[in-house]
Amino acid sequence: MLMPEKEYYSLEELAARWDMSVSDMQYYAMHGQFEVMAWLDISVVNVYRLKKTEDGDSIPVASGLAPYKNYAVLASDELRQVFRIGAHRMRKFLDPVNHQPIEIHDSNKGYDVTADDLVISRLERDRCEQTYPHTSCSTNNNTSTKPISFVGRPSAMHQVRQHFLERGEQGMLLPSLQQEADYLCEWGMRNIKDGQPPKAKTIMNVLRDDYRQYSIFNISAQNSCNTTNIVNDDFLNR
Repeated sequence: MLMPEKEYYSLEELAARWDMSVSDMQYYAMHGQFEVMAWLDISVVNVYRLKKTEDGDSIPVASGLAPYKNYAVLASDELRQVFRIGAHRMRKFLDPVNHQPIEIHDSNKGYDVTADDLVISRLERDRCEQTYPHTSCSTNNNTSTKPISFVGRPSAMHQVRQHFLERGEQGMLLPSLQQEADYLCEWGMRNIKDGQPPKAKTIMNVLRDDYRQYSIFNISAQNSCNTTNIVNDDFLNR
């Protein structure tokens, strides 16, 4: 029976399509190369809108309460917990349509997400295949192609990304992506010995989505203090 194309795929399905291992899929998901979602059926969530600051960054501003029954995007850093132990209780997500932050209301302790809940949308699959044209699509052709790779020397970019993620988890990111990329460029020149450190522009291009997610979920204390009149402190400081 001929059925319409699915709208959502498991990591295992796309691993087969892209000729990659599931562990590689997990790696790229944790490092923000594509969006991973889970189904939420929550009675009430806090909804936020993104407000642009003078330096071009985005900060979340509370805009009210709403019911939520849809897929939601998971923060890439929280995926580590899902992959590490098989399940993780989460409170903060992104709306897949407009990428506005949503947070489960205080009346609910959180939503348990398991590895089996994770999916990638067909639109996100197509975006990845356009962004990374060397991704193997075994269902579309039989040619042998290379897996996803970073711009520049991979070993050097991976070291920069790892340092960036450590800084993000510690709440140490600088107020703008440009400042963070300049810092990481200088850090790479001092610390990377086995490859050519990437330039600041390359770092910005590779880490743009990661920086956006950290800006939404883990805004630094400095930004929090400067925007207390417009940003919901409860969202920022948990």
